[in-house]
This record gives sequence, structure tokens and C-alpha cells, in this order.
Amino acid sequence: MIDKRFNRKKKIKALINDPYYQPMKQREIGYLMQVAPEDRDEFVEILNELVEEGSIEVSKRGKYMPPSVKTVKGTFSCTRFWVCDCGRGR
Repeated sequence: MIDKRFNRKKKIKALINDPYYQPMKQREIGYLMQVAPEDRDEFVEILNELVEEGSIEVSKRGKYMPPSVKTVKGTFSCTRFWVCDCGRGR
């Protein structure tokens, strides 16, 4: 089951990251990949997982596309905090 899900994720990422890919809606991607109606729920879950991972993104119009900016997920930590005391803004 996990292998099958991993392969499906891989196929979706390959499709969306293809240089000739045009942004498509969920239904259009499902039709193109010939997703059966009984597998539709899992397909939507996989798309949502890929969006959460940052592998793909969704436009305002609901179209899936490769990420426009390489994003880094994590926690920022800093040991020094510097504030300019040059007199501007007073």
C-alpha cells in the first residue's frame, strides 16, 4: 500500500515538474492520469500532501503547478540580534 502511494506521488510530481506541463485543476489532472472514481479521495489526499510538503503549489484559481520559489521549511534560530542606533526614524 505504501509503495503504491509513493509511486503515485512520484508520478504526480513528475507530471507537474515536466517542462511542457501547463497548470491544471485537480479534475483535469485526475482525468489525464486516468484516476478511477473509487481512487479519487486518495488522489486528492496525495495532492494535498504534496502541497504541504512544498513540492507543488496551488494558484488562487485552484490550478496545480510547480513551486515558483524554492521554499525552505524549518525553524530559524539566531544567536545575535543587531539594531541600528544611527538616529534615523526619531
